[in-house]
Amino acid sequence: MSKALKALVMTTSQEDQIKYGIITKDHLSGEDVKLNETMYDEFQEGSRQNRLDFVIAPLFNEEVTADDVEMMEEFYQHYAKAPVFVWVAFKVEEGLSELKKFLKNTVPHSELIVYEQNDDAAKADAIKKAYAFAKTKYADLTSNKVEPLFKKYDADGSGAIDKGELSALCKDLGVPLDDA
Repeated sequence: MSKALKALVMTTSQEDQIKYGIITKDHLSGEDVKLNETMYDEFQEGSRQNRLDFVIAPLFNEEVTADDVEMMEEFYQHYAKAPVFVWVAFKVEEGLSELKKFLKNTVPHSELIVYEQNDDAAKADAIKKAYAFAKTKYADLTSNKVEPLFKKYDADGSGAIDKGELSALCKDLGVPLDDA
């Protein structure tokens, strides 16, 4: 039995949140993801979620610029703690390379899914691609990085890290066990 992934879709406005709901209603059924949504205003009010497996950040405004994202940089960086972060943006003719560079600087481990037609079907398809990418990337990180590291320190193979094993981990990291 695999656990349901915890995902967040973060939009910049209530209008974009409604748009997201409309265009994805029929496209993401059957996903094994516990999905939450937030928008910039909720973040400003202090409503902040944590412990996420991945984040999808659609930028539905076809004229979005690096300056627009920079105005909400704290919003995006807060959720950049998730191991997988995927932007979804319209392929604009001017400024896309600047926007890509800024998005990568804002969330260094992020990826960008670009849609070329400015219609709901293209946006929904891009969101679906973002979900597929995020789930695959998360599975890859788990199986290739987290599980081997866990197994390294779970010396007795119990499936849990006991105090002695945690002590070995802390020693390797150079962190006193009292601080862990």
